[in-house]
Amino acid sequence: VSMEGEDETSGDERAFCNKPVWQRFLIVSAGAVINILLGTVLLAIIISTIVAGLLHDTIEDCNVTKQDIQNMFGEEVATLVEAVTKVSRLAEKSEEEFLAENHRKIFIAMAKDIRVIIIKLADRLHNMRTLQAQKPEKQKKIARETLEVYAPIAHRLGINTVKSELEDLCLKYLEPEKFLEIKSLLSQKQEERTRIMKSMSDNIEKLLIDHSI
Repeated sequence: VSMEGEDETSGDERAFCNKPVWQRFLIVSAGAVINILLGTVLLAIIISTIVAGLLHDTIEDCNVTKQDIQNMFGEEVATLVEAVTKVSRLAEKSEEEFLAENHRKIFIAMAKDIRVIIIKLADRLHNMRTLQAQKPEKQKKIARETLEVYAPIAHRLGINTVKSELEDLCLKYLEPEKFLEIKSLLSQKQEERTRIMKSMSDNIEKLLIDHSI
């Protein structure tokens, strides 16, 4: 506990306060400007990534050129869309040419901007969520590629929610019987956990009432 009248400011605070007013003004102003600029830059990056994600397959599927996209949405978005298109063409390799480790290395090397990988992971997750519309052979091919290439990349990036969902969806198409078995077991476990939590909650509530708490 400090004594009455004792100076409680730290050395850094005292040094700052001892600076001329104009220097203190510049330091505070510079900090504010940097924060605003960082926020603006991050917002711009997020917006361009979202726009590129929405347009990711337009070059391949809609007879649109990179220049068309650049004219409408700017160079950054157009470059991202073009990069995603190039990465997407890796999927056109035949079964004989496909090697997961090489596929991952080429994928990462081609996607020099991390946002390209994020967009492609989001695209693949959407494809897996709607895979029921494809024929069984195509389902297995896409699921195997997802398990061997995309899920490990999501894991390396630390996006565990995406990794887990991709793996679950892959299991659904590659090992449907095991998937249903695990799903059933998890459902039973969930019901059991719910019963245990309800019992614990009731016991705690009774103890609180008994002790007038």
